[in-house]
Amino acid sequence: MLPATLITDEGKYTLPLKLKQMILNVNSVSGTEMIPDNAIMAAVLISALPLLVIYLFAQRFFCWKGSAWGQ
Repeated sequence: MLPATLITDEGKYTLPLKLKQMILNVNSVSGTEMIPDNAIMAAVLISALPLLVIYLFAQRFFCWKGSAWGQ
């Protein structure tokens, strides 16, 4: 992950880096801190939702001619 190598300030992390940091949280004394799975899945859903919304509104502009639609 190139951004993980280049970005050292946690305030400037991109969304995938924040999700990785949330999943692999090693900031505690014991080495790992348990984050509930439902919190991780909620963060993944919230991060994927804008892309889904953009796709739903922009799909009418995609070129479907020549694809296998049977026409």
